[in-house]
Amino acid sequence: MSEQIVVGLDEIGTVVKKVQAKIEGEPRQFILLDGDLSSGKTTFVKHFVATHSDSTVTSPTFSLVHEYADNIFHYDLYQKSYEELVALGIWEYFDKEGLHFVEWASEKLREDLLAYHAKILTVQIQHRENKRDYTIS
Repeated sequence: MSEQIVVGLDEIGTVVKKVQAKIEGEPRQFILLDGDLSSGKTTFVKHFVATHSDSTVTSPTFSLVHEYADNIFHYDLYQKSYEELVALGIWEYFDKEGLHFVEWASEKLREDLLAYHAKILTVQIQHRENKRDYTIS
């Protein structure tokens, strides 16, 4: 079942709380973030991490993954092939307990995560003028 929330940046905490409620108690959870460039994927992770620690969140575009306090992992897989991710050892990170925020997950990666019996939540983000439209499923 999907849930849609349209809010401004000053209300993003509402979306963070909804996501926290859906993943509560899961030792290893994947949150797949979908949206166009500049839709707010990293901004969402920044606000989520702020509820757990004072870590500085930046896009892991050039480093593939950033790890924050409380076992929170943030991946940016933009323009990375599945084969390249495997060669870089992505599954070693995915095996770790914690929250895994994944930007730009390919269809193949999604299929493998499901086959791996991973707990997956998808957050689709669309930019709408001064607001963002979040669909959580």
